[in-house]
Parts: sequence; structure tokens; C-alpha cells
Amino acid sequence: MLYLKADSVGKNKLESRWSDGIWLGIRDESGESIIGTSEGIVKCRDFRRRPTDQERWNDEQVKAVKGAPWKPVPGKEDGAEIRIRINFPAEGRITRRPEFAEDVYNPKRTRIKEEDLKKFGHTVGCPGCRAKSRGLTAQSHTEECRKRIVEKLREAGDLRIEKERQRFEVARRVR
Repeated sequence: MLYLKADSVGKNKLESRWSDGIWLGIRDESGESIIGTSEGIVKCRDFRRRPTDQERWNDEQVKAVKGAPWKPVPGKEDGAEIRIRINFPAEGRITRRPEFAEDVYNPKRTRIKEEDLKKFGHTVGCPGCRAKSRGLTAQSHTEECRKRIVEKLREAGDLRIEKERQRFEVARRVR
């Protein structure tokens, strides 16, 4: 088979970016292909099968492979890992994939509209109200402001308050 050499884009344009190798398998952690060569074991992201059976099965090339996936470069003491060209994290840092928390449904709260602020007034010291009154980029309202506006909407019988309550009920059931 042929494999695409790592870091070969735009370099040595007269040389082929593809090289001969024997496909040995796939790394479960990264999905990279493991390739056996006469220099040792390498990883690659792309490979191509040879077109005919005579080209695919070459005894001399199989016998020329040096190393194994667990010892990629024979005779090297630090050759226990197949080298890749990325920055490794500093020692002491977590090297395994982080565990992801299960998805938590976080419903949106009632949107405070400009009409609401005109009707119920702006809250002093609230960045959201200040931005709205001055025509600036939208900012988040403070919790105090949000509670005040939501209470006024509830008293006015606004349907958005009921929809918010239903969204939070669904969120409680999902958790």
C-alpha cells in the first residue's frame, strides 16, 4: 500500500508525498492507521491500496518491515510509543480524554423585551436596562431586574411566564 507522509504538504515539491508501507491496523484512540516500513512503524491519516494483487502482496516488503506497534523503532530505548507530530501536554497534566458530563437541559428564561421596559420602567444599575435605554449593544439584565420584570409580567398575565414555567417543568423531568 501507499501512505501519505506526515508534514509533507508544500515541502520538497519534486519528491512524492506518498511512500510504500504495510498496513498493520488502526489505533483505537485516534483512528490513525499504523504502517510498517523498512525504517520502523509510523502513523498516517491517509493511505491507498495498490491496484493489483501482484502489487499488494510483496514478500520482500513484508520481510523488510522493522519494529512492531509496541516497539516502533528497534534498538531505541524511548521507542515505546509511535511518534506523532503534535504538542504533548506537560507532565502532570491529564493525558486521557476527559469524561463529558451528561447533557443537561438548560431552558432559556423569559426574554425581557423593549416594550416590557417601556411599560414597567428601567432598573437603576442594571447593565441590560442601561444598554437598552442608550441604544448600545445588548447586555445581560441583573437578577434583581429580571425578578422585578418577571413579577410585573406575572401580575399583567403575560403568556410568556406560563411558557417559562412549562419549560422548567420539562427540565425537571429530564434531569
